[in-house]
Amino acid sequence: MCRMRRVHVASMVFALFLPAPVVAEIVRCAGIDGRVTYQQIPCESGSEARVGIPNDYPAPNSAERDRLLAREAALDRRLEAERDRWQHDAALRAASEERELERARIAAIETQNAQQYAIAYPYWRPRIARSQGRIAPTITR
Repeated sequence: MCRMRRVHVASMVFALFLPAPVVAEIVRCAGIDGRVTYQQIPCESGSEARVGIPNDYPAPNSAERDRLLAREAALDRRLEAERDRWQHDAALRAASEERELERARIAAIETQNAQQYAIAYPYWRPRIARSQGRIAPTITR
């Protein structure tokens, strides 16, 4: 524990001697040959001009940020609605295709049953004789 304390104290002393961040001023210097340079120290000749370059970021434009966020939220809502419509349409198409397949399957079964249970024997249909008013047997083919 004593060693840890020494390390802690040594790091605090070291941190005290670190240089603090200094805001430097930028100077525009024009040379004899006409070249322009920008530097942090004053120029050797008398041709210098102070340049006001900001050292911090400008304040955020909250109105523009809110407008962009609202626009993005509206776009997200439109895309979500479109995706929901596509999913709904896909589900309707799948259900319609399934119904058509079921109808085709039932029609195939009915045609198979109709061919399988064809009438092999003539059936008897009663016929009423006009003259006597009684029923006479009739065989139809």
